[in-house]
Amino acid sequence: MKYSYIIIEDEKAAYQNLLTAMSPYSNYIYKGLATTVKDGIKLIYQSKPDLIFLDIQLNDVLHM
Repeated sequence: MKYSYIIIEDEKAAYQNLLTAMSPYSNYIYKGLATTVKDGIKLIYQSKPDLIFLDIQLNDVLHM
C-alpha cells in the first residue's frame, strides 16, 4: 500500500534530512513542503496526506 506525506518545516537542513531518511521507503510518496503555518494548512487541504511531518517550532507562529 502507498502512503502520501507532506513536510511542514522552516529549516532547510531539517527538511533535507527528512527527505533523505524517507527515500529508502518507496511505499511513502512525498507530496510537498510548506514553510509556514498558513501554507501548511493549505497544503494539508490540497494534498490530503496520510502522514504529516510537522516542525513544532515554526518561526512564523511567533508573529501571528
